[in-house]
Amino acid sequence: MDRLARAWALVSTRPEWVSRLGDMQAAQQRIVDAGGWMAGPSTLIDVLGLTSNEVLHCRVLRWLLDPLARHGIGTLLVGDLLKRCGLNEPQPERSRVTVEETRGDTRADIIVTTPNTGGVIVEAKVYATEGVRQGERIEAEWHDAERLVFLTIHGERLPDTSASRERWLPLSWGWLAERTRTHLAATSDGSEAARQAARHAASEWTATVLRNFV
Repeated sequence: MDRLARAWALVSTRPEWVSRLGDMQAAQQRIVDAGGWMAGPSTLIDVLGLTSNEVLHCRVLRWLLDPLARHGIGTLLVGDLLKRCGLNEPQPERSRVTVEETRGDTRADIIVTTPNTGGVIVEAKVYATEGVRQGERIEAEWHDAERLVFLTIHGERLPDTSASRERWLPLSWGWLAERTRTHLAATSDGSEAARQAARHAASEWTATVLRNFV
């Protein structure tokens, strides 16, 4: 602190330095006034400190996969997921998506039920580790599911606790966010305020994921 005080005392004795400092302050203020000097988070999820909240992201994803939700992308995202899982569902509009369903001593994060396939179970991870025998327990309790998805930040791995690894598909949060962004750009905002608000929320979620989970 003493060194800083001495340095400032030296600067203050040099008029040309004081003048330059004033010029820099004025330039900084012009940038601030023009909206070019900002810091901090830009999405509500980041502002609330919920960027790594696994439950929150699963609930947003459930909403995005819902063909009837106000975001207006209809069956596009759920159709992408089903195709990625190798499932041919002729009626994706009848898909039903739920979260946090419990069977026995385990819980599935996201459940996609379709009328003509065995459906999909998504086990999602942000930074959490796997629970004891978690993969194996999901396989046993959801033996009727046609595909199991292990959703992680980079989408490069399968559950370490799996006993039937061939049933699993690795997937990344970034892939889902990219597909959502593409579908938002390809569909109409409409004129309804609630629809526009929903689409803005979906866009914010994609921005949060693509900035933090890639």
